[in-house]
Order: sequence, then structure tokens, then C-alpha cells
Amino acid sequence: MFLEVTDLGLSDSSAEDRSDSKLLIPAAAFHASRNELQAYKEALDQNTIVSVTNTSGRITYTNEKFCKIIGYHYNKLVGMKISMLNSGFHNIEFKEGLHSKNCSGLPFQRTVLGLF
Repeated sequence: MFLEVTDLGLSDSSAEDRSDSKLLIPAAAFHASRNELQAYKEALDQNTIVSVTNTSGRITYTNEKFCKIIGYHYNKLVGMKISMLNSGFHNIEFKEGLHSKNCSGLPFQRTVLGLF
């Protein structure tokens, strides 16, 4: 059994190049890859606090540890501007670095103190 997968536009190719991009991959390989990614996500969620924002700085995902530390339910956090969690602890350079990484689509991997 094969699954037809459409390119979701995550590559660097232009929209015109992606419009007809379809792949056929074995279903077993797809499910094995998905299960492996799920295992990585679970390991990450158990050992770190995670929040994901869009380029506008709005939270699109948080893990349970992040919610517990912040003290908000997931549904309250999603859609909130990450800047609303400002503790006043970090300087402007820190915030600019966070914003720059956020807009570039790269992960921001630094210690954030006093979120609430």
C-alpha cells in the first residue's frame, strides 16, 4: 500500500514548483517515520519547556510543562502574543534576539527567566 503525499510548501521551492508536487511513499515507511517523530516529540516534551510562535509572535503551541510554569491553560496561551509573558527581567538585546530568531523561523535556544 502506498500513500500519496502532497508537498506542503515547507521546502525552499516556489509555489509554482510545488503546485503539482506529489510523492508516493510506502504506507509502512510513513507510519514508521510518524511514530519515530512522535517518540522524539514526547521525549522533548518530558524534558523541556516548549512554546512555538508564528512570525507575528503569537503562540501556536505549548507543551504541558510550559503551561504549568506559566500558570495558564493551553487554550488561553494559544493565540496570545509571547511578549505578554514579559517578566521585565530580560534586556532589549535579549528580546530583539528572540524576535529576530522568531521571524527567521529558527529556534531560539536560550534560558528564559521569570516568565510570569
